Amino acid sequence: MKRLALSALLAASALAAPAAHAVVVGGIVSTDARWPAAAAGYDRMTFYDQVVQDGGARSNYYWANQFWFVGGDGGYIGLQNRSGQHWLNFSIWLASGWDPASRAACNHFSHEGSGVQCQLKWDWKTGHKYKVEVARASNRVTGTVTDLMTGDSVAVATILIPTGWSGFKNTAVSFVEEYSQGDNQLASCSVIGAQSSVFHLPVANGNLPASSQTTKTYGNCNDRNIVHAACDAGGKCINIVGDLGGYPSPAQ
Repeated sequence: MKRLALSALLAASALAAPAAHAVVVGGIVSTDARWPAAAAGYDRMTFYDQVVQDGGARSNYYWANQFWFVGGDGGYIGLQNRSGQHWLNFSIWLASGWDPASRAACNHFSHEGSGVQCQLKWDWKTGHKYKVEVARASNRVTGTVTDLMTGDSVAVATILIPTGWSGFKNTAVSFVEEYSQGDNQLASCSVIGAQSSVFHLPVANGNLPASSQTTKTYGNCNDRNIVHAACDAGGKCINIVGDLGGYPSPAQ
């Protein structure tokens, strides 16, 4: 497609585009998985994430897998694009501490609740499929990420949870979040960075696939011209966020 002359493009923008409204996008896609009930919970949750398009250098995306404990709180682990740099983020609310041998940098947090957050810069690749796993042994929960194409693997951290908590609950949520805020806040939903990703069917205890997985779009930019999500019959869930290049959505 030929480019418009700059003067024509500016004129068209002036006629078509409304005044920009800054937005914190937040969560935009949610994918829910469920397993059979287990009274004491499961010892391991394994997610399979594949980011095909990461939004580019001006985006701040988190592809997260959220879990909960029987008799306790919850946490999440996943891949992040922080303005073009790739990171891993592993957090648990109400956690008491972490193993000092953990590779990631861990700290206590006190926003949106309290707990432990562990962060590691790690050059994960777009297009590659990753095994993202949390495993519980007594009060120790270890998060590990493995590139299934290259075999590269990293134990992100081991976080310590209260001894009264049991295993993982039989539900989990994987989600896509664009969390740009402050000086990086987006001018509008029409300039959100393009991303596409896949949440493959997760597994509990190493060999039990989720009995169901469903997906939906939601949030401040829940516009059919910007975001789409769907699952196939096998439970593989695909989502796409489109960059409208600053032009208003026809749905507005």
